[in-house]
Order: sequence, then structure tokens, then C-alpha cells
Amino acid sequence: MPTRQTKGGVRFTQDVSAPPNPSLGDEWYNPTTNKLYRFANFNNTTQWAETPSFATVVLPSWTTATRPTTPAAGTLGLNTTTNVVEAFISNAWVAFPTS
Repeated sequence: MPTRQTKGGVRFTQDVSAPPNPSLGDEWYNPTTNKLYRFANFNNTTQWAETPSFATVVLPSWTTATRPTTPAAGTLGLNTTTNVVEAFISNAWVAFPTS
């Protein structure tokens, strides 16, 4: 059974199959392959793009008080005040679901 959550207009899905009708920025985690994908536009084609392995990605970190003040949409980082990964989506910081 897929797990789905929506935060800040972005859908996060955990399932062995890609979710239907994705929107740009949606993310999908496949627990069988242990891979994370983001629905993105590449060369005028929308598609699921595999993100780098979790083991090879080092996220920037900040506290709630020292977050970037003018981040680009989709900026990711670890908030050490709340101990969660967050993304800048729709002009707001959104925490990734932890369960």
C-alpha cells in the first residue's frame, strides 16, 4: 500500500510503483530499490529523475535562525534546531515527513 503525504503543495510518495498524475516537484521513494526520484522538466519533457544516492549527498545545515534568507525554490538542508530535513517550496520552508 503506498504512503502519500502532501506538504507545501508537493506530494511525497513511498511505493514500489511511480505515483499516477505527478506534478512538477513531486517526490517518489521506491523502498525496493532504495531510490528517490523527483518529477522534473528536462529538455521540455516531464519525467521522473533519479536523485543522487542518500549516501553520497551531503546537505547543508543551518538552524531555524540562520536559514538562507533568499533561497532558490527546492533548496534542501538539515535544520539542526528541529533535526529534520526541510525544503524551500512555494516561498516557505517545509519539513520532510519523518514517518
